[in-house]
Amino acid sequence: MNKQKIPLAASLLLILVFSSTGLCAEDAQGVAPCAKRSFKEVKTVTPFSVTHRPQSKKILFDDIICGLKWRDKQCSSGQGAFDAAARVYDYKTLTAIPISKATFVQSPAITSPMGSGLIAFTSAADADQFLAEKGPGKKFTYQEVLRLKVK
Repeated sequence: MNKQKIPLAASLLLILVFSSTGLCAEDAQGVAPCAKRSFKEVKTVTPFSVTHRPQSKKILFDDIICGLKWRDKQCSSGQGAFDAAARVYDYKTLTAIPISKATFVQSPAITSPMGSGLIAFTSAADADQFLAEKGPGKKFTYQEVLRLKVK
């Protein structure tokens, strides 16, 4: 009987590990799942990255939308911690910006890793300039981006 409990316990542990890796579901267009990585694995950020430091572990999301999807799965205190501490990176300069202070642009002209087309800027003026130069798209505040239902 004990031999049967060990494989069951191991199976449950594997399910728990794989279900908590932070992967977003694959979207209808077949885009690969989002990846939540330890910052030790990926030491460079891109204009699409989000970094966050929950429970003293710095994690990096490949695409802004992945960080937002991860945030949505947290309890309200976890969401508040994300809102206060997560960083996005200015599209032009790669300067870290508190996510709640960034201005976002979503555009079909942007090829982001997970297909969200979202980028961040330090200022609304920079976002406006990008839209004027690169074509169609829309500008958002952080609160507006949280209401987006981007897959």
